[in-house]
Amino acid sequence: MPISGSRGLSCLDHSGRYLFCFSTYMRVYDMQTDSLVAACPLPFPAISVTPNPEQGCIYVGCRDVILVYPDAPPGVQEAMNDERGAMNIGASVIRGVLFLPPALLSPPSSLFSVDGRKVLELRPGSNDVRMLAPGVYFLRGPKTEDGRPDAAIRKVVVTR
Repeated sequence: MPISGSRGLSCLDHSGRYLFCFSTYMRVYDMQTDSLVAACPLPFPAISVTPNPEQGCIYVGCRDVILVYPDAPPGVQEAMNDERGAMNIGASVIRGVLFLPPALLSPPSSLFSVDGRKVLELRPGSNDVRMLAPGVYFLRGPKTEDGRPDAAIRKVVVTR
């Protein structure tokens, strides 16, 4: 199976099915079908990669930031957690820039404080969060076609 021609960093997801390759792009390969399932540019070139199978995420070290990606490629539904009855979408710890890769996430529309106040409109790609106070925020997706808020909510921790 041909993969990226550059010298990049790679790791497997928690199931061992998907190979994530990082350089200036993130490419995800399905090892069962020998096919590319996703590719998106990184905001900064990758320097190091560390998978965290217990949390179901991959940490990508870049210059002054650490990017956190879910280790399930787009189009692959995560299994339900029977105890909570909800999806485990994890948390992201960010500093300075919140990068939302369009190929991996449906574009969220807003960032909310813990008290439910909208603090920032978001778009796919880089979002400057340096003006926010350190703390916990929540990312909520756009409204559905019938006007209800998207049920997918993601926790984001902003640090200095």
